[in-house]
Formats: sequence, C-alpha cells, structure tokens
Amino acid sequence: GETAGPAPDLSSPPILCHSLVLSNAEARFMIPMDSLSHVDVGAAIDITGTSGRKLLQACVLDRGGGNRELHVSSIGCEDDPRAVVVTEAQSSTLKIFARGGHLFGTLDLSEVQSSGCALLTCGGARAMKIETGSMQNLEMTAHAMDGRDLANAGRASPPVQSTITASSCVGGDSWKLQVKPHSDAVLIVACMLSMILLQQSGYAPPTTGSLDVDTAPSLRAIGKHDL
Repeated sequence: GETAGPAPDLSSPPILCHSLVLSNAEARFMIPMDSLSHVDVGAAIDITGTSGRKLLQACVLDRGGGNRELHVSSIGCEDDPRAVVVTEAQSSTLKIFARGGHLFGTLDLSEVQSSGCALLTCGGARAMKIETGSMQNLEMTAHAMDGRDLANAGRASPPVQSTITASSCVGGDSWKLQVKPHSDAVLIVACMLSMILLQQSGYAPPTTGSLDVDTAPSLRAIGKHDL
C-alpha cells in the first residue's frame, strides 16, 4: 500500500493548559531581563502580570549528561508543573510534556540558527511556528500555521522611573509577552522560555556554578516521563 503522507497542518495548536486561555482579553506576562540573560539552574524565575502579581513560576533543572528541563508551574504548585520541556542529548528537538507527564508535542529548533524559526509539532502535525527577532531584546512572535499571530514578546520599554517600578522590577528592564485571546499562554510561555534558556547556542549562556540536582526542588512528575 501507499505510505501515509505527513499529517495536515493544524489551524491552531492544541490547548496544553485551559485555565490560562482568555477568551476576551490578551494575557500579558512580565519577566525581568536579568532572569533570562543567563541560566541559573534550580533558581525560580517569577512570571508576573503587568501589575506585578506573580502568575507563574519557571525553573531550569539539570538532568545530567548535558540534558536539562524547564518547568512552568502555578505559584505554590511547583511539584505539579503545568508544562515540562526536556532537552535530548545531541538533538535539536525539545519534548514538551503536559501535566502528569503526558507527551504533548515536540519543538524543533534545528532551523532557528539559519532561518530564526522554531516549529511545534503535535501528534505528527505542524501546530505552531515561533519566529525570532532581535536577540538582544529577545524578540519572538508565535504564529498559527495559517499565519495568524498568537503572541509576541520582547524587551518592554522601560517605564518612567519611580520607587514603585524600581522595587518591583530592577531598572524596569523586563521581557514582556502578550498572548492573543483564545491562545494557550502556558504553552507559548513554555516554548519561548525553552528557546531562551535551554538552547545550547541560544540566547542565554549557562552559568558555571550549577546547583546539584539533589538540591533543586523535588518534582514528582520527573519520574513519570519514561524518557
């Protein structure tokens, strides 16, 4: 018989986390640029709303053998991450796991260096593209396969300096992500942050003083991945 061709493109990526999909407004997130300029293994990265309230938390863990994983969790629920992105040795493809360790899809970074584009595949079908812009400003745009913009991110214009902005975000220098209505904020956060923090030759160089994985938070989901 004839071999099956590639699966048709998905018009929109599947939803990884329904609870942060807004139907009538953009979801907006801020992260201090300092947190993204280098990889601090085991340290929590706060993901806040534009008001400064913590909404999510990210953390990079070392799995040994040069492999790392990025966890995106709700505040206070770090033991049950909403998304886990895992690197594979000698591979430019990242695996994305949903809550409970279920494989959600893969993010192919092989074309990022040449064409500035990463590709999300779910169930064998292309689901979303993420295009990179200025590396200095960590600019990224997420597109559905039909070309619709799903989200855009980059360095936010520093706000007018005041004691409030200075205390909530050092120097007001933040990375801002704006996610369109009906789009999955957790999925897009996980994909973009993994491109910044997990890419071997990507935006953020790893620190030399990595924490031993035993000192990192205990995350039960790791054992469920069956990698």
